[in-house]
Amino acid sequence: MERTERADGVTIINDAYNANPESMRAALRTLADLGQGRRTWAVLGAMLELGEDSIREHTAVGTQVVRLNISRLVVVGREARALYVSAIQEGSWGDECIFTETADEAYELLQAELKPGDLVLFKSSNGVGLRHLGDRIALPPQTGTSANTAAATAANEGNELL
Repeated sequence: MERTERADGVTIINDAYNANPESMRAALRTLADLGQGRRTWAVLGAMLELGEDSIREHTAVGTQVVRLNISRLVVVGREARALYVSAIQEGSWGDECIFTETADEAYELLQAELKPGDLVLFKSSNGVGLRHLGDRIALPPQTGTSANTAAATAANEGNELL
């Protein structure tokens, strides 16, 4: 579990390397405990290799998110859709519970919605790729000129002056 404090006050907990039902429940309890008085986000992907227990276990996690009073839930990827559906059915969620097909969609959402003081947990099996999303979100947010400078630098990397 990696914890990163961004300069803007957003705290990232990136635990998206390994996930099974027990570790998912423990990570969510940690998020709820650490998030007292803060807006909490659970960005969750699939727990792979559960076999015939997959739907049941993802459903149980969705229910737990609601019962722990996590502020926002972002479910990434079709393999975790049962988690999203169970959270919607368990609670009176509006736009607090969001399903995205891809990590890129989740990235855009988080970039637009995160606010100073937010606490964000990323949790999934490694094969889902949420670890990279957590790493991207942990970087200092780029806006305006700094974003343009970063884009120009990235575009020029590897180019040599002749």
